[in-house]
Amino acid sequence: MEAVSARSRVLNKEIEEQKKKIALLTSALENATQSFGESDKRTQAWQIQLNNAKAELNKLDKELAENEKVLDETGDEFKQAERKTDQFGNELKDTANDAEKSDGKFKKVASAVAGIGKAMGAAAAAVGTAAIAAGKKLTDLAMETANAGDEIDKTSQKLGMSAESYQKWDYVLSQSGVEITSMTTGLKTLTNQIDDAKNGSTAAQARFAKLGISLSDLKTMSREDIFAATITGFQNMSDSTERAALANDLFGKSGQNLTPLFNESVESTKELMQAAEDLGFVMSDKAVKASADFNDSFDTLQKTFGGVKNNIVGELLPGFTTIMYGLSDLLAGNDKAMHLLQRSLPF
Repeated sequence: MEAVSARSRVLNKEIEEQKKKIALLTSALENATQSFGESDKRTQAWQIQLNNAKAELNKLDKELAENEKVLDETGDEFKQAERKTDQFGNELKDTANDAEKSDGKFKKVASAVAGIGKAMGAAAAAVGTAAIAAGKKLTDLAMETANAGDEIDKTSQKLGMSAESYQKWDYVLSQSGVEITSMTTGLKTLTNQIDDAKNGSTAAQARFAKLGISLSDLKTMSREDIFAATITGFQNMSDSTERAALANDLFGKSGQNLTPLFNESVESTKELMQAAEDLGFVMSDKAVKASADFNDSFDTLQKTFGGVKNNIVGELLPGFTTIMYGLSDLLAGNDKAMHLLQRSLPF
């Protein structure tokens, strides 16, 4: 009951946070509708997020209702068990006070004991159901979170970003219709350009200079900071033709996909990154690392279990083989097969 109650408290908190998120999304949708119109893809993106948030709230409400039902049913079973126990105590008192009617009273005692057993069995079943339900919910939640965090950890490392930065850019790019995972090749091209500039390529240095990024910046800034500065530089360029050519040089073919993001303002991009954090889309670096560690430990556990199972069965295989041969001989009519088979059996 404590486990289910704890989960209910968590659900109540999540529901309150989800309601706040819906309020923020509703406000953002209204602003987008007024600024861009209902048919604009940015407005539609906010509408999709709002619909998803409402669906998640309904899911949380349903789970909370199920938890509360389990708690109510478990409480009722314990109350029934308590009433049976009181009846049992009354029967014992009556029996002690009236020895002449002990036979009839003890029959009543037996009936009361049976009632207690039935009531406690039902209560235990209710507790067991509640524990299993709570355990499964928590396990499923842990696995879902761990898988999501592990994916963030691995992909962010491939792109050379911190987990938090990766998640913010994932949200920003998704608002422009770009999947961040599709940027792997583009970011590799950008990294090559950074290395070329550091190694003395005047052409590469000139490309970054057009974006307001100096050689000194390239040598001191992290890869994710250079990416952010590059996006800002493109957003500040007014010549779309020059911008497209430069994007192709720095990102390869992926540069064309970034055009919608380049058309946005620096301020709107910062607002989107802040919104990703405010709306709870960003797992902390610590949580992401914990997710990756959890998945690694779970994988190790599975492999260990498989190894132990194989070793145990491997030890038994010779015995199984002897039994199979013995059965074959028995079916073939070998008179000594039964004796040999009996000797090979462990019982």
